[in-house]
Amino acid sequence: MNTATAPRLLAAALAAVALIAACDRPSSTGPEPAPSPAPAPSPPQAAFTWKLTNDTEQHTRTPDSYTITYLAGSVTLRKEPRVLIGFRVDTAHPGSDSQLLKTNISKASEHGWASTPASVDGGTGISFVAQNGAQNATVKTVVAKGPVTLTVNVDTGTADAMAAKDLHDALSAGLRFRTDGLSGTYPGAVESPPLPFTLQIPPTLTGPFTTELSTYATELSFGARKTTVSAFWHDPAAAASAFAATRADLSKAGVRHQNDVKSLPALKDTLGTRVDEGFSFALTADDGVARYVGIVFRRGAATVRVYADVGEISLEQFDDDVNAALAAPMGIARSWRWTAG
Repeated sequence: MNTATAPRLLAAALAAVALIAACDRPSSTGPEPAPSPAPAPSPPQAAFTWKLTNDTEQHTRTPDSYTITYLAGSVTLRKEPRVLIGFRVDTAHPGSDSQLLKTNISKASEHGWASTPASVDGGTGISFVAQNGAQNATVKTVVAKGPVTLTVNVDTGTADAMAAKDLHDALSAGLRFRTDGLSGTYPGAVESPPLPFTLQIPPTLTGPFTTELSTYATELSFGARKTTVSAFWHDPAAAASAFAATRADLSKAGVRHQNDVKSLPALKDTLGTRVDEGFSFALTADDGVARYVGIVFRRGAATVRVYADVGEISLEQFDDDVNAALAAPMGIARSWRWTAG
C-alpha cells in the first residue's frame, strides 16, 4: 500500500518564557532601583511534557536532534485596545521567504495601505497602518529573521493614534529575536520550548499577559528517519470534530489497524487515563510490515498526533534508525503528561 497517501498534520503548543519590564520609576533619592519583572505570560490551554529514554525492552532510544515549528502563536499584552506580539517559526521559509511576511505585504498592497521598510534586531520587513473600520486601526510591523517571523500589533481604538504609534515603536525597539532552543541536540528545550523572542515591555503595559499557541510541532531525527509530535488547539467542540475527521481520513487512506488507547494494553494504564479519546494506528505495506505508525489523542481543546513515517522502504533497509523512529510514538505516548489546562 502507498504510505504516501496517508494524511499529515503539523501543528501546535506550549510553555511561555518570562517577558521583562522596561524599567521602574527612578527614585528621587539614592540609586535607581533595578527593573521589576513583568508578569509572565500565562501558559497555553493545555501544556504538556513527554520524554524518550534508551529502553531496549521497549525498543526506544533518544533521538539525535530536534527542530521546533510554530505555525501560529501570539502573546497578548493588552486586550483593549489590543496590543499583541505574533510569531511564526518555519524553517522551510526563512527570512524574506517568510509566508507570514509575504501575506502581510500582499494585504497592505491590496488594501492600499502605505507601507515602509522595517528593520528590527537584524530582521527585515514592513510597517504599515491597517484600517479596521472607521473607529479603529492597527499600527503594525512584520519582520523576519532566519526561521522566525514576528509581528507587532497595536490597535488605536478610540485613543490618540499618535499614542498607539509611540507604543508600537517602543515595543519594536525592545523586541529581540530568539532562536536558541528551537533546534538542537535532544533533550535541549524540546520538552518545554521557549518563545522565539524576548521583549522589553513599556511600563504602561502592566499585564496580565496571555500566550496562545494554535499550532506547534517538533520533529525528532533518528539519523535520516523522523518522528513528529504535533499539537493544535480548537474550542472543545471543534477539537472533537477535528479528531473524528482525522480518524475518518486515516480510514480512507487505508489505515485499518486502529486501537482505542483506553483499552490497548500498552497504553490503557498510562495515556488511556489522561485523555478524553485516542487511538493508535499503523499502515502496513503488502508484506504486512508497518511503515507509518502513530497515536492520535484529544483532551479538551487540545488534539495531539505523534507519528513516524519511514516511507516506502524495503525490509532490507530496516535498521536501528528506522526501528527507533517507529518505536518513538509509543514511547512518547506512554510518558505523556498534561501540566495545565
